Amino acid sequence: MSISRQTLAKYLKSGDVFVETGTRWGLTVLKALEIGVKVVHTIEVDPAMADTARRIIVDAYPQDAWKVHLYTGDSTCVLKSLICELNEPAIFFLDAHDASSPLPGELSVIVYHKAHAQDTILIDDVRIIKSGQWGFTLEKVLELLKQINPNYKISYEDGVVPEDILVARS
Repeated sequence: MSISRQTLAKYLKSGDVFVETGTRWGLTVLKALEIGVKVVHTIEVDPAMADTARRIIVDAYPQDAWKVHLYTGDSTCVLKSLICELNEPAIFFLDAHDASSPLPGELSVIVYHKAHAQDTILIDDVRIIKSGQWGFTLEKVLELLKQINPNYKISYEDGVVPEDILVARS
C-alpha cells in the first residue's frame, strides 16, 4: 500500500528530492508531485508495471512528468548507480517488495554512501518485516539504519496498519 499524502507531507516538502523503490502504480509519485518536489527518482522491477505507472503519471501531471525519473530494474542495483548522482539531501521511501524484499540491500547501498547520512528514510510494511516473512528482522533494519547515521531518531507512522511505516531522521 502507498503512504498517505498526509503522512508523506510530514517529511517531504516542496523543492525536495524524493527517491522511491517500488513504484507499482505510481501513486506515491503523484502525491510527491502534489507536494511540489523538485525531482522524483522511482524504481520498479516489473517493466509492465513501470510502463503502466509512467502512463498514469503523465496522464495525471503532464506538466510535471519531466520531474519524474522512472527506472526499471532491481532496486538495489539501480540505487547503486542513482545514489552516486544525488548531490543533495533526499527523502527515501523504501517500499520495493513482492514475495521477498531487497530492503537490506537498499539500506546497505545507503550505508556505503555516507554522504546521505542526513537523509530521511521511510520504510513501508514494518508488519511484514516483524513477521520474518522476508528473512530478516526489524533489529537488522535498525542496525543498518544506525550504520547510516547513529543519531537517527526512529519513529513510526500508520500505514496499512498502525505503525507500519518506519521513519529514520536526524
